[in-house]
Amino acid sequence: MDGQAFILDPGQDVGELKRLIVEAVRHGGGFVQFETIGRSTITALITPHIGVRFELLERSDEQLMEWAENPPSMDPGHDVYDDYY
Repeated sequence: MDGQAFILDPGQDVGELKRLIVEAVRHGGGFVQFETIGRSTITALITPHIGVRFELLERSDEQLMEWAENPPSMDPGHDVYDDYY
């Protein structure tokens, strides 16, 4: 989504989120809402011309708590994951 990356909240139903994204695309576009760690609830406009990528990264509870308290930079070009390997 416009070059941004988001860390999904562990409680976010990824299967349901994918379904909502595909549904928005099939209808020519629509808003999809999802929960993130360390940020707010995100609402994104999804259209047939926007690519969405999911990447599964295993993280400890301690890392997730740290991200919730001190969200990493998610700016395009900043590889947030390098700091946590």
